[in-house]
Amino acid sequence: MELPIYLLKSTLIFSMMYLCYQVLFSKTTFFQLNRFYLLAIIPISLVLPFLNIANSTIIENTFLAQLPEITINSNQETISNSIMNWKNVYWTISFSLMALYFFKLIRLVSLIFKLKKDVTKNILPFSFFNFIYIPENIDNEAKNMILAHERIHAKELHSLDILIYELYKTLFWFNPLVWIALKNIKNNHEFIADNIVSQSNKKHYFNVLIAQLLGANCSDLVNNFNNQLLIKKRIAMMKTQKTNNIKVLNYLLIIPIMVIALMGAATLNAQENNAKTVKKADKIYDQVDQMPEFKGGMDALMKYMGDNVTYPEKAKEEKIEGKVFVSFIVNEKGKVTEAKIVKGANELLDKEALRVINKMPDWTPGKHEGKNVNVKMHLPINFKLDDK
Repeated sequence: MELPIYLLKSTLIFSMMYLCYQVLFSKTTFFQLNRFYLLAIIPISLVLPFLNIANSTIIENTFLAQLPEITINSNQETISNSIMNWKNVYWTISFSLMALYFFKLIRLVSLIFKLKKDVTKNILPFSFFNFIYIPENIDNEAKNMILAHERIHAKELHSLDILIYELYKTLFWFNPLVWIALKNIKNNHEFIADNIVSQSNKKHYFNVLIAQLLGANCSDLVNNFNNQLLIKKRIAMMKTQKTNNIKVLNYLLIIPIMVIALMGAATLNAQENNAKTVKKADKIYDQVDQMPEFKGGMDALMKYMGDNVTYPEKAKEEKIEGKVFVSFIVNEKGKVTEAKIVKGANELLDKEALRVINKMPDWTPGKHEGKNVNVKMHLPINFKLDDK
């Protein structure tokens, strides 16, 4: 499955399920169910795109392997619209966020080791898995309640939830709903712990929350007891009347949500399968497991086109410009064959485009199911007059 298709499917599934959470469940007091729902969105959105419940139908000529457009200026400068390749941008940002993720994790672990050695830090109470930190300057009664609160986080492995979401965010950073969902799951952790600990003395617990408003948060990878932005929400949520148990049936709506998600994924799969056209008679593929590549990559292809395409002098004189769409086949030996004009601009430009394509050197052939195959390619060549 192509990366952009997978990212699109996964993002649509995650977004649909998260929006359903916001509409149906975010205001309820079913905190544990909400936690599991928010966690379940991640594996569902990662796995569901691979499921194909629709019968795939092979439709001929529905898709051509599209190469990036190459522009030939009349002054013989070659420009490619793929200079800023989106995959390079995507992976650059993702790897940067992953590096930041591990940096924050290492820094947090280092801080925990320092705190275990009694190094004084002006930070808020927090927990990270089984490690719990509470400053010495908190009175004993408040300390006991905070400790009970943090023990809930430790017991229920809330830190694991955060790490999972933070890691998922490094791959789906472009989806703003992922960032919002991460905040939601942190908030829900606090609601869970507050709900359990406050049962003994809710009024006193309110006072403890209000009192703990100083200091600096340790890390966004931990459960901070007194996150200042969240305290008002936590107090309001504890004052909220418990949701009627009958409304737990709303979670059954997950079933039709999942069916809709499956149908959406199946529709995209069907479209993708139709795009992976196989012309059985002559075994020419439009899309395969591994596409052919000009030896040296796009930079080498751009250089070849720039060195070999000559803007026709007559076209310059008559101010003729336009985009020529050329199709050709890279056969199983990497040879370029059957070049033809799919959509022409002008006879002069069409002829020059075909001339250069027909004299192309061998490519690295495409592969399908482990074998070299013939692949149909589509290359737009934009002839553009120099504005100077």
